[in-house]
Amino acid sequence: MWFTSTAVLDKILNNAIIGRSQSELETIIRDSPKYILTDDFNNALNRLKETHTAILTGAPGIGKTTLARLLAINYVVQQDFEFYIIYNNIAEIEAVWKNEKKQLFYFDDFLGKNYLEAIEKNLDTHIMAFINRVRNADNKRFILTSRTHIINRGFVLSQIFQDGNIRRNEYEVKLENLSLTTKAKIFYSHVFHSLLKKEFIDKIYDNKKYLSIVHHENYNPRLISYITDSFKVENDQKITPNSYVAFIDKSLKEPANIWENSFSIQLTELQRFLVILVFWNKSECAENILRNAFEYIKLKLPHLLMSNSQQEFFINIRVAIRAVLNKNIDISRKTITYSLFNPSIGDYLLSKYLDDIQHVLYPLMALKTIQSLTLFLSLGNSKYRFNEIWNSVSEQIFANFQREAYTADYIFQFCYFILTNKTSINTERIIRYIQGFDFFNIDTENAEYFLSTIEWFVNHNLELDLSCFSDDDYIAYISEHCQSLEATLILNQIILTQKATYPEDFFRAVERNMQEKASEIAQEIDTTDSYGCPIKESDFDYELEKNITVFLEENDLPADCIDIGECASNVSAMEYINKDSDTFDYEEYIREKKDEEKIIDNEIESIFYRDDS
Repeated sequence: MWFTSTAVLDKILNNAIIGRSQSELETIIRDSPKYILTDDFNNALNRLKETHTAILTGAPGIGKTTLARLLAINYVVQQDFEFYIIYNNIAEIEAVWKNEKKQLFYFDDFLGKNYLEAIEKNLDTHIMAFINRVRNADNKRFILTSRTHIINRGFVLSQIFQDGNIRRNEYEVKLENLSLTTKAKIFYSHVFHSLLKKEFIDKIYDNKKYLSIVHHENYNPRLISYITDSFKVENDQKITPNSYVAFIDKSLKEPANIWENSFSIQLTELQRFLVILVFWNKSECAENILRNAFEYIKLKLPHLLMSNSQQEFFINIRVAIRAVLNKNIDISRKTITYSLFNPSIGDYLLSKYLDDIQHVLYPLMALKTIQSLTLFLSLGNSKYRFNEIWNSVSEQIFANFQREAYTADYIFQFCYFILTNKTSINTERIIRYIQGFDFFNIDTENAEYFLSTIEWFVNHNLELDLSCFSDDDYIAYISEHCQSLEATLILNQIILTQKATYPEDFFRAVERNMQEKASEIAQEIDTTDSYGCPIKESDFDYELEKNITVFLEENDLPADCIDIGECASNVSAMEYINKDSDTFDYEEYIREKKDEEKIIDNEIESIFYRDDS
């Protein structure tokens, strides 16, 4: 295909200037021989050309990530776009956005599993602002993915998404979009590029078994990848050439259970806990954190140990890697992380263990990470909302604050969630705990939940010792760790209430966190004069700085001490001026379903043709 030559691959890697983006591109390159260009690619590419943003939606395993990778590699290779992957927050882009550069941003599973929490944190506002910003920039592209049911619920709950008509950017990847011929090509490509031994492949050809697989109602690209994975097939002692067809049939009949054998049969209980730890850390975990958590599990469950070897972790992690984990080595950063082999493993583990308190509580106690806490709290706002297991684990986490060391960020994120949601935990206990907390010696990386908790206390007229905020150095420290505009605004109200002085670090925090808001403010500026002509760039800049000043003053911020130009430094006037008004008039995308009735079995047979002579 057009992206497999050495020169092209070198070109891709040279464009990946950030380590994690390079790692993602290397994964795309490694898997590229199996990719098949479908009608979805052309349609989604057209959507991306028209609106500069494509939100790829669809069911799990349908091929959203593969399609996103194909679109990304197309822009990187053919149009010299730089590639950036977003992991957690749209704000990550601010550090790499360059007005003059051609850049493509990729945000996989952007609403995550907990769409409600995402909307409560104003992710919808940030996403729409960024989509509008990209729409006004000819040299920017934005690709997002989300499961259909998640974005549907997010759309219902978010007025921002509705007002912004986010669906104009959506392209839903549906199984019915794949013709039988395309399904056959995908299947054949996986077989051809697999390392399956001939005796296994022969079973796919015997009695034209491939026909029933392509026609199967549960056909799914992820399942095809699973049943043709040579490592898993040939390392499972229960799967022989003679039983291979039975394995395929069972996988197609019961697709939710495709990980049961790899997880429950191939791994010991201790090895399964390693995988569960990775899952609870939001499906990726640094080696040092995983090793420490593993030691905790060993202490809690000593009967699971096979030996007392100091190499126990490495012995067990090697087995887990062969089954369901990836080991990721970043040479430039000198880091090692472990991740789930496939996102569907997380779904499998959630359904298998969520009602088993030991497999929820022990991993959370072992990890003590913000990632694991965030995942656990998100389940409180899901279909598992505050069930008996969730409440019991929450009680034990809170009780453990008195016995073991937790970061302040962990404590305040947990406490703020309990204070703002109706759970079984008595909020009076949380209130008393916070009132006795030593604020002055707080150690924080992200002060958002700390400040939000203080705001909750103030709004409820509850006593709290805030004398520490009279200290300039303390305010400077908290300012440095304000990673959002919302946190900065809360800190400002505390400073005003305490009648404290503003340190320079606070002004820098406002300038830093105002940059995304400035893009939103820029959207509201009328870029034409009374005659319908584009305004001057200097007039746009004047209006922008004036409106930023108004925003600062409305929020009681000392505008005269803040560099307004720095707040607006990421906004380019020419992105907004002199745009054709038709650019903003998008019609809903209507896809004509391809007539699959003309696809006949002999076409599939021609795809799978092989010369056995």
